[in-house]
Formats: sequence, structure tokens, C-alpha cells
Amino acid sequence: MATKRESYTTSEKLKIIQFAEEHGNRAAQREFGNAESNVRFWWTSKEKLQKMPRVQRADRGRKAAWPRLKQDLMAWITEKRNNGLAILPAMKFPKIQSTRFLLVSLSGSKPYKASNHWCQRFMKRNGLSLRQKTTLAQGLPPDYEGKLVQFQQFIIKQRRTHNYPLHLVGNMDESPIQFDMPSNRTVSKTGKKTVKIRTTGNEKNGLKVVLTCTGAVRS
Repeated sequence: MATKRESYTTSEKLKIIQFAEEHGNRAAQREFGNAESNVRFWWTSKEKLQKMPRVQRADRGRKAAWPRLKQDLMAWITEKRNNGLAILPAMKFPKIQSTRFLLVSLSGSKPYKASNHWCQRFMKRNGLSLRQKTTLAQGLPPDYEGKLVQFQQFIIKQRRTHNYPLHLVGNMDESPIQFDMPSNRTVSKTGKKTVKIRTTGNEKNGLKVVLTCTGAVRS
């Protein structure tokens, strides 16, 4: 009887093995139509097959070198994003964005550098993508108009009382600037409405720029 190529579940393989143990490999080939070499291979793997799910059809593929790497990486990404920190992509070639991560192996022996394809598949499986930061504007207080009018009236009254010249009356505005500016893009969950980026952890390293203009120009 000619052999035919089929995919067998673990339960079917164990059934063929049992038949071969009682009647022989060639008899199993004639009975089930599979290659005798497969029967011999399954027979040698009987102990392993008994531990596998009965509906599984194959045991192919190379075992993962770092089985916990994906779980630890996802936990690391989740922790960083919950703290509002940006996860920056690496640059493989100039002007070409590359979603690669430089990871440290669990043993701590040497860094593990993932390929572009690996990272793309990892991000797709975990619902991640490279996202643009959403703008979080601070809303004005509900009574800001009344407070603004009161402040203007206070300034006018003080100037009239003390006769301040206009060149001594100024308007000042200050803006904080960090030395290490966070990126506007980060790896985050796909579909998330708010993508917040706080800092890169160096929020205390910075300066403040103060701009001031007076009410009169003096030559």
C-alpha cells in the first residue's frame, strides 16, 4: 500500500504506535497508510508524545533560546509606559526607523540584540505600535476671566498710587526646558487614545527661560 502524507494528532500517533507494538511497523504502515520511517520515529518519541496534548498535530520548530524574554520584555514595557516614560526605537540605517530593543539576557552575561523582524512580530502579537505623543493641555480655571480683570485693576491702582513709570511695569513668562528632552514618539498599545510621555528620568536636569516685556520702550 502506497504511503500518503498526512498530519496526525498525538492521539493518532499513539494509536499507530500501539498497533505497531502488537503487529509490527510494516503492518502499521499497511493499516494506516503512513511511512514506516514515521512509525519508527514516533516509536522512539513515545514518552514525549504521551506528555503532549492529544489534539496537537506537530512538534516542530526550534526551542526559544530565552523562554522568559518575551514576558519580561512586555512587563518592562508596561512598567515604563505606566510611569509615562518613552521607549525609544533604535536607528539601524540613517533615516530609516527600526523598532529594535537592546535587551540584557536574564543571566546578565551579555546583551541580546533582537532583529527587526523579531521585534515587529513581538509588537504585533502584543498589540504594540510606535505612537505619537498626544498633547495634554492644561485647562484654564472656570473663573479665570474674573481673576484677570481683578489683577489688571490691581496693577492700574498700584501704578496710580505710587506713580510707577511704564518702563518699570513688566510682564514676565517663564518656560522650563530640560537638558534631556523626551522623544515625541514611543512604543505603546495600539488604539490607546492617550499616549503620555513624562520624562526620560532626568526631569531635575534643566533650566527655566524667562521672557519679560515692559510697558514702555526706552532708547
